[in-house]
Order: sequence, then C-alpha cells, then structure tokens
Amino acid sequence: MTIPLDSVVGELYLVGGVPQPDPPHLAVLTPPRRAARDRREDTLFVFLDLGPGTPPALLVEMIRRLSNAYWRRAGSTTAALRHAIAQANAYLLEENLGLPPSTRRHGGITCAVLRGNSVFLAQSGPALALYARPGLVRRYEQGVLSPGPRDEAGIAGVTSYLTPTPDAELALGMSRGVAVHLHHIAVQPGDLLLLTGPTWVSGLPQGGLEDALTQGTVEAIVTYLSRLAGDAPFSALVVEARLPVEAEEEEAVREVTSYVAPDVPAPPSSPEEKVGEPPPRLPLPPSRIPSLPSPPWRIYLRRLADWGILGLGLLADGVRTLVTRTLPEPEAVPARPPRRRSEAEGNVLLMAGVAIAIPILVALLVVALYIQRSQTAYFQGLLEEARREMEVASSLTSDPETAREHWQAALGFLKEARQARPDDETVQRLYTEAQAALDLMEGTVRVQPALLWDYGVSRPYRLAVGPVQLFTLDPEAGEVVQHTLDATRANVVEKEAPIIAYRGQQVGEERIGALLDLVWMPAGGRRLQDALLILAEGNRLLEYNPTWGLKRLTLGQPPQPLVPRALGAFNGKLYILDGVSSQIWRYEPSTEGYGLPESYFVAPPPDLSQAVGMAIDGSIYVLLADGRIVKLFGGEPFPYQISGLEQPFVRPVAIALEGDKEEGAIYVADAGADRIVALSKQGAFIHQIRADGDAFAEITAMAVDGASRTLFLVARGRLFSFRLPPLPEG
Repeated sequence: MTIPLDSVVGELYLVGGVPQPDPPHLAVLTPPRRAARDRREDTLFVFLDLGPGTPPALLVEMIRRLSNAYWRRAGSTTAALRHAIAQANAYLLEENLGLPPSTRRHGGITCAVLRGNSVFLAQSGPALALYARPGLVRRYEQGVLSPGPRDEAGIAGVTSYLTPTPDAELALGMSRGVAVHLHHIAVQPGDLLLLTGPTWVSGLPQGGLEDALTQGTVEAIVTYLSRLAGDAPFSALVVEARLPVEAEEEEAVREVTSYVAPDVPAPPSSPEEKVGEPPPRLPLPPSRIPSLPSPPWRIYLRRLADWGILGLGLLADGVRTLVTRTLPEPEAVPARPPRRRSEAEGNVLLMAGVAIAIPILVALLVVALYIQRSQTAYFQGLLEEARREMEVASSLTSDPETAREHWQAALGFLKEARQARPDDETVQRLYTEAQAALDLMEGTVRVQPALLWDYGVSRPYRLAVGPVQLFTLDPEAGEVVQHTLDATRANVVEKEAPIIAYRGQQVGEERIGALLDLVWMPAGGRRLQDALLILAEGNRLLEYNPTWGLKRLTLGQPPQPLVPRALGAFNGKLYILDGVSSQIWRYEPSTEGYGLPESYFVAPPPDLSQAVGMAIDGSIYVLLADGRIVKLFGGEPFPYQISGLEQPFVRPVAIALEGDKEEGAIYVADAGADRIVALSKQGAFIHQIRADGDAFAEITAMAVDGASRTLFLVARGRLFSFRLPPLPEG
C-alpha cells in the first residue's frame, strides 16, 4: 500500500536585501517525457554555488547539462548523480580554460533527489545542506572557500572564491577529477531539507540556519531567513515533505513558494544577464512512497491533545462521582465553629489525585510504546533496504560499475541503522560484508593506524624520518620537535617531545628566522654522517645530529632568491625545488656544508609551479596540485603516466617512495579523498589504503621509513603510523 507525498519548496534569493525572482543557480526539476525508466519517479533539486556575481548564463547552462545527464542516465540514483555532477564539472572546467585566471569561476554543488521515501544527497566542492526532523538537525558540509573582501554593494569580489584554503574540498572547475560525497536519508512527512552554499551564509550569525529550521512551515522559514540575512547576499532552497491534504487544498500545497516582496520591484537585469533563459520552475507533483512506520510530530501533538482532553474528561467524571458518593447530604443547621477535616473529605482529595494521575500515566505509556514500535519499524526498514541493495549488487557480476553503486547505497542504509542502534550485531555484520565487497572492487586495503602524538591543532606540518627518530616541523609555530620511536614504530618513547630548533633561536652568531622545510639526509657520497637538515628563511641551512646537537651549515646562493616548495636528499646531495622558477637546484656536500648550486636540468625545465611535493630515489618524482606526477631522470623529463586509478586524485598533498629505482612503490597522500594511493614506479595503480574513522581525514604530511616499511602521517593535528600492506610480487 502506498500513499502520496506532497512536497512544498521555498526559494530565497536576496541581493542587497532585495528579493530577486527566478534564481539562475538553483532548480527544482521533474522528469521529462523521455527520461530513463529508472528516473521517472524522481524529483531533482539543485543548488549551484559559484559565488555571488556569477554570470547567469553560465549557471543556467551548467544546470541544463547536469539535468540532461541525470534524466538520461539509467541505473541507480547515486550513479546518475555522480555522472550528472561530472558532466557539469567538465563544462565548467572547459569554460575556465578559455578565460584568464582572474575571471575563472570555481565553487560547489548540492543535488538532492526525492525518490519514494528516500532522499539521496550528492555534494561536490564546497557545499552546505541541512536536514531536520523533530529533535534532530543534521549538517552536511564539505570544504569551504576562503572568504574575501566585499565590494560596496556587499558582494564578495570574484577572486575571493577562486582559490580554496589548504584544507578545503577541491572545487568544481579546477580539475577533471571530481569527488562526489553521497548521503542517504530516510524521510518522513514533516522532514525539512535546506540547500545553500558556503559563499551565501557568511553574513548569517552562527546557528542561524539551524534556528530557521525550527520555524515550522516553509513560508515561515523563508521569511525568517530573509530577516536574518538583512542586506547581505543570501540564497537557499527549502524543501518540506508533507502528508496529503484534503482535495480542495491540494493545488495550494503543491505550488512552489518563492519569497518575493510585493512592494519592492526587482532591479533591472544587466545586458549579460539576458544571455540564456533560466530553467523552468515547475510545481512539484505528488510522489508515491511506501507507507511510513511512524507519523510526523504534528500527529504526535494532535494525539497528545486528544489524550489530554480525554484525561480531563475522565478526571471531571471521577471527581463528580467521588463527591456525590462520599459527601454527606447537606443539612440546614445553624452555623457552628470550624471543625476538623472529616475522613470522607480526605478520601475525596486522594481519589481526585488518583483520577488525575491515571489518564496521564496511560497517555505517557501509550506514547512511549508507540515511539518504541515506530523506531523498531524504522530500523527494520533500513535493514530490509540494505539487504535488498546487497542482493542486487551481488547479482551484477557483469556490471561492476552499477554493482558498486548498489554497494554504496547499502552502506548508506547501514550507516543510518548504525546511528539508530550502534551495538546491533546484525548491522555490524552486514556493514562489514558490504564494506569488504566495495573495498575489493575499488582495490582498497584497510589499516588500523597507531596514534603516536596529538599536537592539538591542524596545521601544514612537515615530516622527516630517521633510523630511530621522527621529526615534525610546525611552520606556523616555528619549531621542530623530535620523537624517539620504539622498535615497533607504533609508540613514542618520550612523554614530552623535545624542541630541537625554533624561530628566533641563537645559532652561532645569528638568530634563525622562519623555518621552512626539513629533510633527513643519510650518509652517502662525500657525506659521512646521517643528519637532519632544516631550511630557514634567508637561505639559511641548519644541521641537527642527535649526538652533537644543532649547528649552522653554509649554503650557496642560487642566481635568484629561492621560494622553496620541497626538499630532497639522495646520495649525500641536497635538492631544493623552487616554485617560482620551476628549477630544481642540486647542492654537492662540502666540509662546511653545501656550496654553490647547479641546475638539475640540462634543458628548459617543465612547469613545476604547482608542485606540492618531491621524492628522489635516483629518479625525481614531483607531485603537482592537479594530481599529475612529473618524473625526471638524467636532468630531463621521463615518460610517466598513471593508469588504473578509477577515482582521480582530489587534493594530493604529499609524496613518498619505498624501495629502489625500479622496484617498490610511490605513495601519494590524497587529503581530498582521505586515502593513501600506492602506485608502481611505472605508474600502475597498486592499491589504495584507507582507515576506519577519521585517522586519514585532512592529511597534511607524510613520510615513509623504507627499512621497516612504516608510513607516518599527520591528519587533523595527530601523528599516526602503520605498517605498509604487502606489495604484489612482480
């Protein structure tokens, strides 16, 4: 048995406090006549956030391409969402490549699909959405863009939204690879969904969106948000799921509600805004969903009110009966002095209290039982949906792409079930089974990192590993700390990490400035001892030996000032990658340090201006911000192509090597996808390493100890280590 579900949508688009009609960056879309069969019951909501001031024609075309890709894509809902967002990203990237950097647009997107009694939420780039039901507000937020100054009209400048902060999600239009974060929500009538974007909420007070969702109706939420935004630019899309209303009210409920002040005319459009037509805004038709296991909170309130009235009626009847039966008949006697309360009067008060308590206790018991049964039915429904998705995924042996989407959908249902009952053994077993199947398809190896240290704050740390020591540079604090490791590499010996170098420290006759980078230099060539090298500003080089302490070394000056992006060490030589000139300067060791550098390249160097890391094993591997790896050998670029990596790098931040020049592996830390990717020295994908929980969230630094096959990383200000999984033979 199914019942119709009505949806009410509210659109809000304010510029300078003035409501604007037909927002070009959001859409509410229903299936066209020739939609794929799997899409015919869907309603698609889109909020595209490229920052205020984006040309409307660009936004309209992106939504058009996204919607066309979605409606034509057969298969699972999540697969269609991934495909649609990838198409929109490809179009924006193509447009950006033809524009000067100062006018390129980047941002994020949130798509929501209402299908049956489920909402599938997909986000890419900096994005923000909130989901609310009685007693719960859940925030779905991806990386944010750095805020910038606003112009006189209160709109942030174009360049404010072009570059994400170091810990931000990779934005749309920056790379061909796009990371799509998927969520599944089991909806009930009365639930609310709010779509907006990080660039639109900077003018709101903290907690303002959450407060708005407590206002009840869509109209009240939109009105509240418009008052809250004031003169700041703001936009949002609010969706409410409702039970059916009476026939004469259906048309009013189905209309899309847009907040437009009747007495304030919209400003005239500029000539460029007339290019292209915005997508049509259609009223949402009623969808069909399975009968829900629990009613919305409004029905709870209505029933509580009915029970309260019933209780009051019972109370009145009880009191009237008790008074009639227990009080003596009135007598006409002269007035007499006050007397003590009779036993009959005491019984009246006692019975009145009992009459009040009984209906209240009954009502509370009924409510508790009803809620318990509803929660049980909701939990069992999630398990049934998960099992159904797992059965479908298991049967699709010849279609791994579609099978992957069904495994992901099963995990979405099971995550909801784990939140409802974290200790349920059945949920844990099914979750482990689904995760293992998905890991096998994606070449994922799961590890359990050991927590070595907690620095307390997330920063762009740098790591260097020696035979028994691990060194961490905090550039913002301007200090280097030393950790001594035990034989397992999973524990730190000291309870307090000693600081071995710091900004402003007196070394010889000079005070040291900002500390920029560090590298462990093994003995080799003309260098006779292992040591840690620390590069400081002003082309100053420090050497730290755990036995002899800290001293300054000479470092020859290159032809132009250095802007170091990475340090490397090989066979006693020091390598410094200069991000401005795209040069790699090679320094030969001397008795006092390192002399004048020589250019590594025998020909004009390739473009290394976007380098984020460098590793050397005889060949040099330079990791670029867009995920490409430039391999160099003998002073020239050497062919290197990554193959077999299904999900492109989202935000690579570090690179490390294991093994010799031909064997072993290259490890790339992808902070945007919470993973470590292992590649062969020839570029073939080996596997990706993930950890349960948030051990790999927001990776900022990585180092590998090849002797013990141990990888060290810093994520969210915490230092972890784990043994590397075995590499395939051959």
